[in-house]
Amino acid sequence: MAELKRAYNSELTGVVPRLGYPFQEGIFLKLEQIEERWWCGFEPYTFVQAPWREATSAPESAQASAEGDELGLPQKHHGGDPAGDWRRERWFSRRNKEWAAIIEGWAKMLTSTRDGMVRAFGIENDAGLDAVFRVARITGWSRPGHNHSYFERSS
Repeated sequence: MAELKRAYNSELTGVVPRLGYPFQEGIFLKLEQIEERWWCGFEPYTFVQAPWREATSAPESAQASAEGDELGLPQKHHGGDPAGDWRRERWFSRRNKEWAAIIEGWAKMLTSTRDGMVRAFGIENDAGLDAVFRVARITGWSRPGHNHSYFERSS
């Protein structure tokens, strides 16, 4: 955890200024099968817990909207991310060097088990089935799937 804090050079949890919503640094995880091999991909993200109100039917929607405005709560059906500007400002100074350290920190955390195995639920062997993965310490990067002149450089 200390390595992640150094990589982010900021608190990993807290409250979004002026909004008061809790936030935490985390990752999106995904498993993909590419060329008959399974890959565990992750993407760092700053999660913000905004109190959304669900859209309701038409007559109830007007009252819910009025109540939402009165309480200052964003309505899910109005769109937008109330913390989007804050998140972009938080990420603004992060360049390749900072993102590389963040990715390295998460990779170490994901692969730091005693036996090198990661379990989805932590179910004991005799209690039932669990998804068990051996996650390699080596990270990878791939360029976008489209051609761009930036990637056609020879030097």
